[in-house]
Amino acid sequence: MEGPPVALAGMFGGTLHDWQGTVARTGGAIDAQTRTVPVVVEVRDEPAAGRPPLAPGMFMRAKVGGVTEENLSPIPRSSLLGDSRVLVVDKENKLQFREVEVAQKTDDEALIRSGFQGGDRVCLTVLDDAVSGMEVAVLNAEPAAAPQL
Repeated sequence: MEGPPVALAGMFGGTLHDWQGTVARTGGAIDAQTRTVPVVVEVRDEPAAGRPPLAPGMFMRAKVGGVTEENLSPIPRSSLLGDSRVLVVDKENKLQFREVEVAQKTDDEALIRSGFQGGDRVCLTVLDDAVSGMEVAVLNAEPAAAPQL
């Protein structure tokens, strides 16, 4: 199975050169300091006139192709309860627990793939003793008017 496509670019002798390849394999772990993963890219194209050959270990600028997901809903990571639950505020300003599918988590944000319905309001306040059906006061309940152009 061939890996994702990779566009490589690097400066040599004051000239920018580019290559096309695919991801052959990745390193086993994320580097704790740089938060990067070593990647081995296989380049099979023929040498071009005036373009230097690639050597193992060279540093290059790389753009790795991947899957783009549409319609993800970002929420603060602190609003995620456990691995896949959030608190939403219903029309009566009462809390309801909701199961969601998380596509990705970072230190600050969680991207939700599914589980929200149009108009859902996510509780952004960290509540230690939240109970389903508990009434809450909603700040800034009225959406701001759209600017007139």
